Amino acid sequence: MYRGMIAMLFTVWCTACGSGLLQREIHFTSHQLQRKVDGIFPVEERKGLVRARFTQPQILLRPGTDRIGLSLDVQIRLPGGKKMDGSLILGSALQYESSRGEILLADPLIEDVQIDGVPKRFEDLIHTLSKVVAKRYLAQIPIYRLQADDVEESLAKLVLRSVTVQDGEVVVVLGL
Repeated sequence: MYRGMIAMLFTVWCTACGSGLLQREIHFTSHQLQRKVDGIFPVEERKGLVRARFTQPQILLRPGTDRIGLSLDVQIRLPGGKKMDGSLILGSALQYESSRGEILLADPLIEDVQIDGVPKRFEDLIHTLSKVVAKRYLAQIPIYRLQADDVEESLAKLVLRSVTVQDGEVVVVLGL
């Protein structure tokens, strides 16, 4: 009798997995993601005599990618007080931390740095400062936390199945 009930439960579980019943699709708009990063900036970093100020974060959702883009304005102050303005574009993956039930920004990478007039000898230093900002301030930002009291979300806590950008939204699928 117990063997039959276990077999039946296993069959139901397999059917649910195959049909997508044990998964959760979550949509994020750029506005929702923007609110998460707005509170982090402006940020100022210093290395030696060079200062960099990162402001005006702007979320970039690009179709056909699983990475979240972020554009920042950058102001560089070189020794002697010379200021230069430019921009930085970062790309960040999404990571699902099942133990906490959180979707996080992870693995931020510099995609582009544009600062006109920077002397060659400072380019590597500015790139280093940009990496520091990416790793220190963007990695591990929770953008969504599954609700523990939601049965569907509790079942979906197992695996991040996919992340895509569709129609101006990030679509995350969690489940078995």
